[in-house]
Formats: sequence, structure tokens, C-alpha cells
Amino acid sequence: MVVLPPPGILWSSSRVEGYDRLRLVVRNIQNDFQRRIDKAGQGKPVRMEQEAMNPGFHRMLAKIAHSYAMACIADIGGFQPLLLDIILRNELKDGPMLIGGPDKFTPPSPDNATDTLHKVWITRARHPERITGPGYVIVCIQLFACFNMPTYQVVVGREWPAQGCTQ
Repeated sequence: MVVLPPPGILWSSSRVEGYDRLRLVVRNIQNDFQRRIDKAGQGKPVRMEQEAMNPGFHRMLAKIAHSYAMACIADIGGFQPLLLDIILRNELKDGPMLIGGPDKFTPPSPDNATDTLHKVWITRARHPERITGPGYVIVCIQLFACFNMPTYQVVVGREWPAQGCTQ
């Protein structure tokens, strides 16, 4: 799995066009993992590289996050969706701004079980420099959590500002 920096919208005051660093996490989930790596390398060291983020992976995370947020709408209230271009039009230019890894503000999963296959939870956040105005609705996703794979933060939308009743 790929480890990403946090979504740009949470830390940068300017537009983030891409990921400046990607790291790959590989876990030994089969007993013969080392033998398979040795066989693939035919006696030479095996090296894995990834220069860009897979667009399909971005889109999959966006779909999971948006669906989960919509399922939780009664609990979280409304939000202005930010992922629709990624989901419906396959426009991935906003990916680095809205999809990324955890930061020091990311809350841990409320599910402490170590045998859970995937974990998904919802939270809210603000850009550290913006203490007023609406914040963001964020869905955290940890695929293959039982193998301690990376967590992703997906900014699904802007919170609706609190509004009073008008007649």
C-alpha cells in the first residue's frame, strides 16, 4: 500500500498539484513471501518504484469516503461535497488536495480490534491557520487494517455553516 502525505487542503494555503513523496508499505502476509521475492528477483535485489499515484486508487478511496459520509449524514449534518469531480468525471487534479495520509491531528480509529479487515470512520477538521468558518468533513480509511496498512484521510466536503431558522 502507498503511504501519502496529508491532504493538501488541510495544511497548504496554496494549491497542491501532486505528491512530493510516496512511500510503499509491503507486509509479509504469506509464509513463503521471501521465497517469492527471491524467485521474482532471480537472485538480484528486488526494487519497487512508483512515480505517480494510481488514479483508480484515488477514485476508489473517494467513492468509499463519499458513500460512508452520506450514510452518516444524519449524525454529521449536511456538507458541501468536494469529491464529485473525482467520482463522476474521473477528474483527478484535486486528488492531492483532498486525498492523503494521516497527520498529527488525525484521530485514531474508534475500533481498537486488531482482526478487523478494513476500518472506516468519520471526523471533522480545519486548516490549522483557519480557526473561523466552516471546517471539513473527513473520512478516514484503513484498508487491510489487520495487516497494519496505512490510513488515508479523504476530505469529503465542507461543513455547512450553522444556520438559524428563517421564515
